[in-house]
Amino acid sequence: MKGFTILELLIVIGLTAAVSAMGMISFSRLKRQEDLFAIAANTVQMLDKARSGSVTGRNEAAWKVVVEADNLRLENDGGQVEETYRIPAGYGIAGPVGEIRFNRIDGRVEACPTGCVFTVQEIGSNLTYQLQILASGAVEY
Repeated sequence: MKGFTILELLIVIGLTAAVSAMGMISFSRLKRQEDLFAIAANTVQMLDKARSGSVTGRNEAAWKVVVEADNLRLENDGGQVEETYRIPAGYGIAGPVGEIRFNRIDGRVEACPTGCVFTVQEIGSNLTYQLQILASGAVEY
């Protein structure tokens, strides 16, 4: 008699399912961490644009990033919106101020004279990523 018994097939199927489930859990966490990093990178990019725009005097205005619950907006002093970044559902950004304005002369952060920390987080979990805006206006992450 050649072949496999049903018991052997069930054991192999069960082991395959268990290994696949563990892989999916790991992949899911990795994907969520990548999403968190992408949000942080987009935030840093917008902060860099605001600082650069302020220092170079683009449109003869100081620039700022407005932090809201579901988006970030790059604006000039007149309130003209240059760019909006919509934060994906299930994620958020929290920090000590709702507006990060850069000085036109030296690019320093006006709202946080000693610097401030913003946290990008997945809502409902403990996944977080921190951005530190230094007093000089530079961003570390």
